[in-house]
Amino acid sequence: MSQSPQSTPQLVPSLQSSPQLVPSSQSSPQLIPPSLSTLNLHLDEHGIQFLQYFEEKVSPLLCIDKHSSNYFVKTFLQISLTEEAISNALACWGGIFREGNGLKNLQVKRYMNKSIQLAQNFSISDISRYYTLLCFYQIMVGIQVCSGDVYYWHKMLTNCFNGIDANGGFSFLLEKFSHSNDVKWLISNFQYHDILQSGAFIRGTRFPIENYQLNLVNYGVDPYQGCNNDLICHLGDILNEKVRIDEDDLQALDAAFHRFWAKVESCEPVNHQFELLQDSAKHNYLTLFKLYKVATKLVLYMYFKRSVPKSVDISLLVDEALPHIHSLVHSRFVSCLTFPLTIVGINAVGPARLSFMDVMNKVQACYSVGNVTRSKAVILKCWDRNENGARLFDWVEVVQEMKWELCLC
Repeated sequence: MSQSPQSTPQLVPSLQSSPQLVPSSQSSPQLIPPSLSTLNLHLDEHGIQFLQYFEEKVSPLLCIDKHSSNYFVKTFLQISLTEEAISNALACWGGIFREGNGLKNLQVKRYMNKSIQLAQNFSISDISRYYTLLCFYQIMVGIQVCSGDVYYWHKMLTNCFNGIDANGGFSFLLEKFSHSNDVKWLISNFQYHDILQSGAFIRGTRFPIENYQLNLVNYGVDPYQGCNNDLICHLGDILNEKVRIDEDDLQALDAAFHRFWAKVESCEPVNHQFELLQDSAKHNYLTLFKLYKVATKLVLYMYFKRSVPKSVDISLLVDEALPHIHSLVHSRFVSCLTFPLTIVGINAVGPARLSFMDVMNKVQACYSVGNVTRSKAVILKCWDRNENGARLFDWVEVVQEMKWELCLC
C-alpha cells in the first residue's frame, strides 16, 4: 500500500479541466427537505450558494435518474450540517460546476483548501471520525473525476481503501454502523470506482469481488450503477482473472472466456432494485444494462480471445452498442456512459468511428465533465496507433504512457 491508513489526507489539487454546468437507519430512503443547504452554518454567503448549486444542479446531474436514491444529498449533504470539512468540500464541488473554471476561481479553491485543512485533523483510526473521513475521501474522488484529474482522485481512493482495510473491511463497517443505507451506498460507491478504472485492467481490484457481494442492495436504486451491480461485479471478476492468467496460456484463457460469457449472458438487473422502479423508468434502466453487458462482452473478447477491433465478433458488438448509447445521450443516464463509451470507442473501426464520434460529441455537449474528455483523448490515441483495427493493442498502454489513472465512472 502506498500510504498508511493512519496518515492525514495527501491532496494537492490540480484540476485541469472544468465541467460546464450521521448514517441513517436501515429503512427506505427518506425525502430530504428542499434547500437543505441553506441550513448550513459552516459557510459564508458564497459557500452557501455553491452548496445550494451542488444540491439543486450537480447532484441531479450525477444521479442517473429521478427514480434512483439521491445519496449525494441524503448522505453527503446531511453530514455537511454537522461537519465543516464536508460542507467546504461540497461547496467546492458545486463551485467548480457553477463557476465553470475549476480551481482557477479563487473562491472555489478556498473551499477546497479549507476542507483539506480541516480533514487533516482527522484520523482514520478514530472511529468517531471514520465515517466522516470516508465521506470526505469519496467526495474528493468525485470532485476530481468531474474535473478531469488523472492522479489525485486515485490517491484519495487509495486512502479510502487503506482506511477500510485497516478497520476490519466492509463487514466491520456495516456492523459498526448498523447496516445503514448510507454505509451500504458508500461501499457501493467505492466498488464502482474500484472496478471502473484503468488500474483495474492492469492490477485487478483492490478488494476481492466476493467482499463487495457482502453489501446488500436493499438501499434503493443506486444513483451511479442503477440496477447493474451484479454485472459490474462480473466485470471485476473478469479483470481479476485477466490479471491472474498467463497471457500465453491459451487453454486457460479460452476456458475463462466461456465461463464468464455464460455468467454475463445469464446476468439480469438486480431484481430487488428493478422492482422499485416506476414502469416509465424501466426502459432506460434496461437499455443501460444491455449497454454494460455489451461492453463487458467486448472486454471478454479483448482479453481472453485476443480479438482485434476489426474482427467480426468485435464489430458486431460495437454495432449493437451504438444504438443503446444514442438512445441514452439525452437522458440523465448520460452520466454513467464513460465506461461503455471508452470500451466501444477503442474498438470502433471504419464507418463505426464516424458514428461513435458523433455520439461522443453529443455526450460532451450535454455532460461536459473532465473524465469524458480524458476518455476521448485515449480513444483518439488508440485510433492513431491502430488505424485499421488490425493490431492486437491494449488501450491501457496509452493510459500508462501518459502516466494517468483514468476513471471510467
